[in-house]
Amino acid sequence: MESNLAPHAVATPPAAGACRRSGPDLTAGAAIYMVPYMITKTTVYLAAADYRRLKALARATGRTTAQLVREAVAEYARRHAGRTRPKSLGAGHSGRGDLGERAEELLEGLGRDG
Repeated sequence: MESNLAPHAVATPPAAGACRRSGPDLTAGAAIYMVPYMITKTTVYLAAADYRRLKALARATGRTTAQLVREAVAEYARRHAGRTRPKSLGAGHSGRGDLGERAEELLEGLGRDG
């Protein structure tokens, strides 16, 4: 399952004491890791048994409990979200209820010169 969060690369800063005002690039060799952005921190209260199962699942899959919770919330939201309508839907709404009945009359003369 993939996340909807878009990651971006972040370079870790050089080790303390390695900074100089001149010289080689201080970020050369810095570790690059992926960080999801636009994350809101929240607190979730879980029953002790649920938390133990979550920790065991995280260990078994080599992931963090936070990753598993984010994935579960994203999946739940996808399953329960209503279908969104395109913003353009209804953009041509005329407000007239008789257009279908009067189409020929209303279009009369269109496309004719003079």
